[in-house]
Amino acid sequence: MPPDAGCAGGLGTCSAANPGSCGTGGNSCGGSGRQCCPGNGNSNDFCTASGLACGNGGQCSTCGGSGQVCCDGNVCNAGGCCNANNNTCVANTGTCAGQGVCLGGGCQGGTCGKLGQPSCGGGVNCTAPYTTRLNNACVPCGGTGERCCPATQGSYCGPYLACNGANACVSCGGTGQPCCFGRFCNAGACAGNACP
Repeated sequence: MPPDAGCAGGLGTCSAANPGSCGTGGNSCGGSGRQCCPGNGNSNDFCTASGLACGNGGQCSTCGGSGQVCCDGNVCNAGGCCNANNNTCVANTGTCAGQGVCLGGGCQGGTCGKLGQPSCGGGVNCTAPYTTRLNNACVPCGGTGERCCPATQGSYCGPYLACNGANACVSCGGTGQPCCFGRFCNAGACAGNACP
């Protein structure tokens, strides 16, 4: 987004002083090292610069690499595992906290945490992208009609979807629909958690 371009949801303009951030001066959000921008309703707080996710301290930081915060949708780079205990990525072939080795997105050598597998123990839960725990199993999340994916500051759904009060991903942005991720509406400004 170029400097002085409008940010959605009443967050001001894209900051020239803090590239990738929305707002002005000390109140800017969404850029590297800045506070996360506030989400809406059940949707997670968010970052506006590419390659960042909202970390445990409520600040935007680089995501997906070993020891970094998991990217939105529990995504870790190169087959890494997202540890739900601290929302941090474990490298492929790295050690999951008390749950063996991460392999291809799953801990215990790739036998837990992936879609259709049991969730991993010790609160590590589901470790593969776009999975969440339901009845000790890893089920898909983030797609239309699916459960919302867990995130550090709220819940996450994929593009053009938002998390509703029933923890399901539904269409967003239209009149009377929830605001989309990043507080976007097809027309008009997001007010609360609804589009005009």
